[in-house]
Amino acid sequence: MTGREHELCEVRVEVGFDARHRRAVDGTAAPAHSHRWTASVHARSRELESIAIVVDFRRLRDDLEELLSGLSGGDLDDHPELGADATPLALARWVLGRMQAGAEGESWEVHVVEVEAD
Repeated sequence: MTGREHELCEVRVEVGFDARHRRAVDGTAAPAHSHRWTASVHARSRELESIAIVVDFRRLRDDLEELLSGLSGGDLDDHPELGADATPLALARWVLGRMQAGAEGESWEVHVVEVEAD
């Protein structure tokens, strides 16, 4: 044993997209406006794949890009799962749930999603 069997390894990917919503900073309704949204996904594992990686970051980024492609250029308030709660926190929770479901059965897990809106 190398003494490293219980280390937790992590990888992070980030994807940006443009979309509108109608929420103010305090969560109240506001006129429709656009942001450059950025979502970061962190995946971790105690086991590394055969080529010493947690997960192929290209796969992780591709999965995130595919998920967010349906939001890009649209209005987040019109999304059936976000609706009137289209805030960075709501978007992070939605992305986390979808990405965790996509990692089911893998040796790694998605454990953190960060979302920013510029």
